[in-house]
Amino acid sequence: MTIFQVNMKFTNSLTILASALAVVTAAPAPTEIDGITTAPIETRDLNAAQCRRACDKGADAVERFCRLIPEPRIRAACWGAAAAVESPIGLRACTAFCDAFF
Repeated sequence: MTIFQVNMKFTNSLTILASALAVVTAAPAPTEIDGITTAPIETRDLNAAQCRRACDKGADAVERFCRLIPEPRIRAACWGAAAAVESPIGLRACTAFCDAFF
């Protein structure tokens, strides 16, 4: 294999890598799940009604809601509410979380 062939393989690999990176880092189109938009963080407008609706739907819905929260401390509290939401007391804790943070 000549230096030219090695250089061409390396260049092709870089081109493929750059193309893949562009696809991976492209912003996804906003969609709506359970009334919550999955738009980029800057354009999300999460509110207490969406949070309480997620609490009513159960742990999976609350977990989806938690993934949309940009602030790490609030997201951590949300995950705690998601873990407890299946019990009646946990449901009250989840709605209290919604009222406190949104």
